[in-house]
Amino acid sequence: MMSAPVPYFDVIRNMPNPFDYRLRPVTHAHLHGIKAAARAFSTTVPTVRKWLRRYRSQGLKGLQECSRAPLWPSGHNAADSYAKR
Repeated sequence: MMSAPVPYFDVIRNMPNPFDYRLRPVTHAHLHGIKAAARAFSTTVPTVRKWLRRYRSQGLKGLQECSRAPLWPSGHNAADSYAKR
C-alpha cells in the first residue's frame, strides 16, 4: 500500500510541477478504488475523482497543471463585449 507522509494539498501547494504526485493517486485508485486512494494520500474523494476523470478523458496531459485564471476579468460582462462589436 502506497502512502503519503503529509496531506496531499500541503505537498501539491509547494511543488513546481505536481504531475508525478497526481499520477500516484490515480494509479492507486485504479488498483484499490477511489476511497482507498483518498485515504492513502490524505486527500478527499472528490479530489481523487477529479484527477481520475481528467486522466480518463485527457490521458497523462490531464494531470498537468491548468491555468486558474478566469476567462473574463472581474466585473467584466461578456454580453457587453459582444454588444460593443
